[in-house]
Amino acid sequence: MSSAQWTTSSIESTLHLNPSTPIPSNASSLPNNSALIKVSHASLNPVDLKASESFIFRLPIIGSKAPHIPSCDFSGTVISTNILPHLKPGDRVVGFTSIPNFGTLAEYVVVEGSENIALLPDSVSLKDAATLTVAGQTAFQCIAPYVSKGDHVVIYGASGAICSAVNTSFCKTLGADHVIDYNLGPVCEQLRKSGRQYDLIVDNVAVGGPIYAQAHHYLKPARIYATIAAGPDWGTVSGIFKCWYHSVVVRTIK
Repeated sequence: MSSAQWTTSSIESTLHLNPSTPIPSNASSLPNNSALIKVSHASLNPVDLKASESFIFRLPIIGSKAPHIPSCDFSGTVISTNILPHLKPGDRVVGFTSIPNFGTLAEYVVVEGSENIALLPDSVSLKDAATLTVAGQTAFQCIAPYVSKGDHVVIYGASGAICSAVNTSFCKTLGADHVIDYNLGPVCEQLRKSGRQYDLIVDNVAVGGPIYAQAHHYLKPARIYATIAAGPDWGTVSGIFKCWYHSVVVRTIK
C-alpha cells in the first residue's frame, strides 16, 4: 500500500511517500476490539506536527518502530473487525487513532478501541467526515457550550494558518458577518477600535497573546476566552501562568 512516512529524526526533513508500505502487520490477526479500515480520507491537524516536534510528545513515538505514518483523523470503510459488534465489513465509518499509533495517512489502518470508530450516516460524505474527529470536536467544544442565539463570537485564525484577504469570501460562506484582515494591522487593535463587545473569543493562534491581553476592551465581563493554540513548550506554560495570574479559569478540552 502507499503511505506517508517519517523517521524519528525530523518529520520536516524525512517525510516522504512510500508506495510499497506493508499493510499493518496486525491486519491479518486483529487485536480484540479493533478493526481494519480502508482509508478514504485523512485530515491533518496540529497534533500531527506537535507530536513529532515536541520531546514530550515524541517519547512514546521514539519507543515505537520507525518509520512512522502520521495523522490520526480518518474516514473510510470497514474491511474486517474483531469483537466490534456495532461494525461489519462494508460499513462507512469515521474515527481517529491515538498517540503513538497515528497511521491514517495510508491506504489501510488498524484502529483499536470501539470508542475510536463510529458509523457514518449516509447523509455525511466521507470527505467531510474526515474532519469531524479531533479537529471537529475541538471546534465544537470551544463554541457550542458557551453561546446562545444572538451572541457575537470572534474566531481568531478562522481560515487556517495562512489567512489573508483572499479567504474573506470563504469565511463569509461559513457564516461570518465581518472578516478582519490581519495585514491591515494588529487584530486586537482592529477589535478594540470597532467598539463592539463580544460574548466569546476563540483564539486559534496564541496562548496568552495579544488577543487575550487586550480582551477587556472587546470581551463582555464574565464571558469566555477559549484557545486551542497550546503547544508542549515554555511559551504555552508562560501563557497559562498569565491566565492564572489574571484569575482566568483554565479548562482542558476532552
